[in-house]
Amino acid sequence: MSVSSLKSFSTLLKESYTYARAHSQQILVPAVAFAVLSVIIELIQYSAVGGTFQTAMKQMGETGVFPLTGTQVGILAVTGCVVILASIAVSFYYWILAIAGGKDIGAVFQQAMDWAWPLVMVHIWTFIRSYAWIPALLFLLSFLLPVMGVSPMFSLLIIPLAFLSFIPVIIRGPLLMAAPVILIREKKEPKASVDASMQRLKGYWGKIVGDMILYWICLVIVMFVVGIVTSVLYNTLGSVLGTPISVLITAIKTTVQQAITAMGFVFVVKLTETIMTSARQ
Repeated sequence: MSVSSLKSFSTLLKESYTYARAHSQQILVPAVAFAVLSVIIELIQYSAVGGTFQTAMKQMGETGVFPLTGTQVGILAVTGCVVILASIAVSFYYWILAIAGGKDIGAVFQQAMDWAWPLVMVHIWTFIRSYAWIPALLFLLSFLLPVMGVSPMFSLLIIPLAFLSFIPVIIRGPLLMAAPVILIREKKEPKASVDASMQRLKGYWGKIVGDMILYWICLVIVMFVVGIVTSVLYNTLGSVLGTPISVLITAIKTTVQQAITAMGFVFVVKLTETIMTSARQ
């Protein structure tokens, strides 16, 4: 283990930005495409049901009556699934772009589809090995038990346990971050990639968590600035343009979020690379 060979957060951030800038077209094209899809889905939902599923739930809480028909629920379900699948596809695309690179968007997307199932399995094994399934199961139980007629007291007991069960997730989860990199670079099996990530990143938990917190702070600052800009844009032009400016703002925010997500994948790759390189020395 050679701590001196580890790259600093500022160096990793600079390298990630440089890499993302060199692949700006490969990042922005899918980001804009996803933003356009998200806007179209949102418009379909508002046109069909006059709002989103969250709006319907809020209305039901106020009136006690579920306000949607079966057809409207179906529309929300289908459009929601489309967004989820598109989000997964884009995230796999960004993983491949961050790990393997490439200038041809179509070729990178094809690689993402080729690696889709192994990446799904890596995430499943990560979910299992990090013990994230424990809080997920406990929260599910806290929701289902009252529906099944069990005393609410049991839910009140389960919820604190669910929060406590995040402790092993926080401890183990960061050590599994290199699994997709190992999977694609070394062509290992999904479970073997997760096991290798745990072994190679062991002892670097502080470095991983510290750098990821700093990156998250940078992300919050960027989104705060974007929020201010879009708010000024809406206040300036909203009364004149109405719905079009709302659509534009949604598209801008979604595009920025996707671009930041892509750079996040690059940052994770750079971070795990420097740790694994240091561990070999």
